[in-house]
Amino acid sequence: SETLFDPKAASYFLDDVHRRRAEIRFANGHGNEMRFLLPVFLVFAVLAATLPVYLPYFVELLDALIGQILGG
Repeated sequence: SETLFDPKAASYFLDDVHRRRAEIRFANGHGNEMRFLLPVFLVFAVLAATLPVYLPYFVELLDALIGQILGG
């Protein structure tokens, strides 16, 4: 996949050190997927680990809420 970042076009705005870092970072166009997927995976892992613990409390809360709304 082609990246939208063009280091040559941005070189006018970057000094030499930052331009070289940008060229290295965006040279292959990969790596950004992992920056997104790793936090998403960690959030889902934490939710999957805590869901069995808190699910009964959540179901009781919903039951009480629905009972209050429906007048039961």
